[in-house]
Amino acid sequence: MALAFISAKTEHASASGIPVLTFEIRDSAFFIGNTKFEKADLNLMKKVLGKPDRSLKWKRKEEMRRWEANVDGSKGPCQFYTVEVIDYYYIFDKAGVMLFTHNSHSDSPEPTGMIVRLGKERTFDHTEKPHYLPEQAFNGVFLINGDTLHKNQSPIPSNVSYNTSEFRLKIDRIYSYEERCYFMLFLNDAKEQLPSYIQVF
Repeated sequence: MALAFISAKTEHASASGIPVLTFEIRDSAFFIGNTKFEKADLNLMKKVLGKPDRSLKWKRKEEMRRWEANVDGSKGPCQFYTVEVIDYYYIFDKAGVMLFTHNSHSDSPEPTGMIVRLGKERTFDHTEKPHYLPEQAFNGVFLINGDTLHKNQSPIPSNVSYNTSEFRLKIDRIYSYEERCYFMLFLNDAKEQLPSYIQVF
């Protein structure tokens, strides 16, 4: 069974008594309440969460490569070149949610991914961190295959171990498998391995 996040079916309230958001992944889609997302849809997100608290741009350089064709039509040598691209971030700080682009040749403002901040800062340094994150963590309830995802408890089952006599490997993320609504849960560090943020789509 593929790993999936599903929300509780009951009402939940914050300490102030205001109901918190319910996030759910089911039927190969992402839901906030009864609103179904099949992609990182900014207009739909605005209907649910209102206007983003921040809308930002970030310029970065992307290294590309291409192969020139030889005279006989075969693949020639690879050539590297650099392009400047602009990524767009739509951040809902109070909800802990961010929609973003990851452009290459184009500078489309249409988001392609979503991140939900869960709490612990990620200190793993072998993967690139998001350039921005929501200022506040998501305060809703997540269940993983019926089990609650706790911010201060590692989601890795206690019986899972990748230690061998040849090497030691620390798990730095958990991801869905064979799901159209792809997501990846990033952990904070090698020691605690607590939830940091989850990327969807």
